[in-house]
Amino acid sequence: MSRIFCVYSNTLEAFSYGQGINSYESLFHLDGTPISQNQHSPGLVAMNASSAIAATQPYRLDFVKALWNARIPSGHWRYYDGMVYMLGPLYDSGNFRIWWPPYDTSGAVHTHAADGWFHRWQVRM
Repeated sequence: MSRIFCVYSNTLEAFSYGQGINSYESLFHLDGTPISQNQHSPGLVAMNASSAIAATQPYRLDFVKALWNARIPSGHWRYYDGMVYMLGPLYDSGNFRIWWPPYDTSGAVHTHAADGWFHRWQVRM
């Protein structure tokens, strides 16, 4: 893994860990002071857990545990936080995949059934 990813992840996690593993804010001024209070974002918790893969800090797994114990997003930012909250465990567990439709390299049109509906996929190469 590239050293720059380790340095970035270590810096990010050191900052968040210094704010409090279960209470760090999600919005900050450039000088590092919080913009608002009580904005502990589940989406940011998920992304900090994902950065733990590249980090080398001894407390990196604390971020993964924080994601595991995080509350399900609700309220105003539930859609964004919910999507990032969902992608975090997929990435961390190695199960984040792209599922392409079935096709071959001849450019043929294929039809497959999904839940009783037929979908056509045109492959153009």
